[in-house]
Amino acid sequence: MTISDVELAAADLKADDVAALAEAASTMRRAWRSLRGWYPASHEGRIAADGSVLDLRHHEFVVSRAWRSLTCQFCWRPEIIGMVPSLGLRHCPEHGHQKPMLDDPFPLEGEELQRAKQRAWSHLRPKLGVPLKYENCALESARSTPSIAIAKQYRDVEDDELLCKCVVLYGGPGCGKTWALRAAYRDAVLEKTRHETRDQIVFFDFPQLITLLLNADERAGTLEKCYQADELFIDDLGSSYLKRDGLVQGLIEQIFIEREQQSYSMLLSTNLPPKKFRTAFGDRVYDRIAGEWGEWIDVSGPSLRRKAPRR
Repeated sequence: MTISDVELAAADLKADDVAALAEAASTMRRAWRSLRGWYPASHEGRIAADGSVLDLRHHEFVVSRAWRSLTCQFCWRPEIIGMVPSLGLRHCPEHGHQKPMLDDPFPLEGEELQRAKQRAWSHLRPKLGVPLKYENCALESARSTPSIAIAKQYRDVEDDELLCKCVVLYGGPGCGKTWALRAAYRDAVLEKTRHETRDQIVFFDFPQLITLLLNADERAGTLEKCYQADELFIDDLGSSYLKRDGLVQGLIEQIFIEREQQSYSMLLSTNLPPKKFRTAFGDRVYDRIAGEWGEWIDVSGPSLRRKAPRR
């Protein structure tokens, strides 16, 4: 029985029974949704966001019988569709596939959303090869730095200023550029997972990218990823030696040319000041960053790695 059921049946119950039932419900544990807005089967018996008891398992998820429509045995009440897994539960033989309301009355937000993101990232991070050091690297909780401010702006889908831009974070070692790129990458991956999109999100450390481009067996696949990625992150450009007019410099140049022609976005970082960057990567790369497609942003600051001196 759900909390709403208590209200509906109040006229038929004694006042003491209603109070006892309400007290029992209040002691039940709250359920926490996954990143896609569904409740895991392990939360059976807990209270959902609408106050219903989760009492009906479906494979690895659990729903509430109280969510069923009063007019169709296969349909769900429209306001709770977002909490019903789309894996075989939202289809009605008579009315077809049910879609969530645009104005969700029970949005996944606040503490529940942050919990869901952290659980999902703990699962995804090792599969993506992200070092353990960045387990808790997130835009929401990161220390406020110029790099993080730009990364947030870059990831803000409502902000047109940095959309379809090649954004380069420039600053000395330790000012938070890598942390910002990692946090932005995490955000992009989690948004893709949450909304079940097919976006390709690709991250490379520059030395890793050079190694792959020098490998004849890996080169074509690596270039394809760089060309086609919906979002491409490259950290620490120029941190490895790049032979002028060599093979890798030409391939890096081609990546910039391809992405500029398609107006695809990139978020990059480098320790090289503009003049040295131009020398390392050539005029054709630098001019594209200096043009309308690019944005060169100085995020210099004191090293965040240094410990405060002992007194």
